[in-house]
Amino acid sequence: MKGKATMALVLSLVVGIIINYGVMTPTAKVFATAIGEHQPQPPPEAKQDPLSEQQRYNAAAMKVLAQMSIPVNKTLPKTTSITDSGTEIQHKNDWITVNHDIFYTRSSPQTIIGKDNVNKLQVKWIFTIQYPIEQSPLIIGDKVYVQDNKATVYALDVNTGLNLWKAKTGQGASMHGMTYNSGMIFTGTGGDARVAAINATTGTIIWKSPRLGPPNIGYSVNTPPIVWKDYVVVGSAGGDVPPSQGIVQGNVTALNRTNGDVLWNFHTTVGNWVGPGKTPPNGGVTTWTGGSLDPQTGILYIPAGNASPDFNATTRQGDQKYANNMLAINIRNGGLVWATPFIAQGTIFKNVKLPDTHDYDTAWGSTISEVKLDNGTQKKVIIGTDKRGDIMAMDAATGKPLWWTIVGTLYRDNVEPKLTGSGLIIPGAAIQGYHAINNNTLYVAATSDAYNFFAKGEEGFLEPVFNATKSGVGNGTITAIDIKSGKIKWHTPIDFPTRVSPLVTNEVVFSGYMTSFGKPYTADLWGNPIEGRLQPTGIIMALDSDTGKILWQFNVGYKIGVGGPSIGHGMLFVPTEGENIGSLIAFGLP
Repeated sequence: MKGKATMALVLSLVVGIIINYGVMTPTAKVFATAIGEHQPQPPPEAKQDPLSEQQRYNAAAMKVLAQMSIPVNKTLPKTTSITDSGTEIQHKNDWITVNHDIFYTRSSPQTIIGKDNVNKLQVKWIFTIQYPIEQSPLIIGDKVYVQDNKATVYALDVNTGLNLWKAKTGQGASMHGMTYNSGMIFTGTGGDARVAAINATTGTIIWKSPRLGPPNIGYSVNTPPIVWKDYVVVGSAGGDVPPSQGIVQGNVTALNRTNGDVLWNFHTTVGNWVGPGKTPPNGGVTTWTGGSLDPQTGILYIPAGNASPDFNATTRQGDQKYANNMLAINIRNGGLVWATPFIAQGTIFKNVKLPDTHDYDTAWGSTISEVKLDNGTQKKVIIGTDKRGDIMAMDAATGKPLWWTIVGTLYRDNVEPKLTGSGLIIPGAAIQGYHAINNNTLYVAATSDAYNFFAKGEEGFLEPVFNATKSGVGNGTITAIDIKSGKIKWHTPIDFPTRVSPLVTNEVVFSGYMTSFGKPYTADLWGNPIEGRLQPTGIIMALDSDTGKILWQFNVGYKIGVGGPSIGHGMLFVPTEGENIGSLIAFGLP
């Protein structure tokens, strides 16, 4: 009877596949064949081993599921029209890439949720999975798309949160976002170092690119793709030591949108400092957070991170192109237009210790905005940030710095890590998230962490200094800055770390923070808390975009994903990440 029950379950699954696809698809045939191979007809008196029956069934089911993750290797049609930027009227309630649009503004023109009703937001549904969600979900019409840190993409009904399909694209990593374009979802696959194109309606993987770097040394692709015309551009990750080997050398790669073929590859590590025979083999300078693109010129603006080894520069003295630079790259041929240094040789910042030994990446994307000057002319401005707390406005055409400022607290930040420790340094990491822009205002979240930096050979680690801040885990700020002048408009202090990328919409800024672990707490190599006397939680909050006044707060139960929320279809979507859990929480009005 147990054998018959198993067969009945198998047949029901096969029938389900037939119903879903309308015909006996190759997938259904493979499943039926796989089951049939393991289903000899026993004599009536024979006893079935229920465990082996279950194992055979599960093995066959896993075979089918694995095949469903194999790309069909179809070629997409070439672009016949102008690529959507995400700012068109038809996208008023959409969110087409991790930072809303191709300019990376994190600014939505939606008008349903605003300053007058934001305090009425309530939870509409919660979607929970096994792995963390770090980035803003995409919103396209009546669907929401979200990706976990195992590189699985989920399509959800925007009104109910019910799962419509899911697609396993790769091994995963700290995944930083996806992009929608012409009915397709484009995403990195993490640790197996590819890019995938997924049909947004069915979840079918259309193509996967070749590997863009060697996964065996830690190379991964977790950056949000930039999609324009028939180009798909991604960066790289995995260059830090610790925790990786530190031998990954960064790059930016352009693929053909139609089939995933590589068009060009720009190396971000240039010069003798990464030459043959270096011990250790220096590297890093990865482009792990994506960037913006100007569709009028076809110029990409992508930040490149720190060099490695992170905390010991003994083997990498002198100029280290293009570590900690903002890069302008021609998307058509991969040619460098300009490079502007942050914490690197030639910087405009004062009292900076070079080379960087504090992991002060130029990171977390870039934004493009049009600024009206006093003489009535318009100038395109690129905004970039780094993990020391520096913000710089640059001329989009030349890279020339227009203004620069620092948010957060700086204390002994030019003291090098030592074998016995550097002593207290603030910040450990100031700007740990994307920023938002709207009209002539920039909104940024910064955290002032307090650490003791240790260096031991090419390795190193950070040790938290609990008593340097009230919370023990650092404090934060949400700050509004005038894009034309760089002057601060308002500044809202928070007693806890504000590692949640802001979003601006309809006179409201959304961001968030994580509460305290208590004192003391255990920490990882980067000084991040693991276990303490308290259970921390994440708080999503809304602020008045004109004044910085807090209008609304809500406890979401877990740390909020660093990529921050997205908004559209009359709802706010907040990603969360726990140790073995992730969720997407949808808020709406009554």
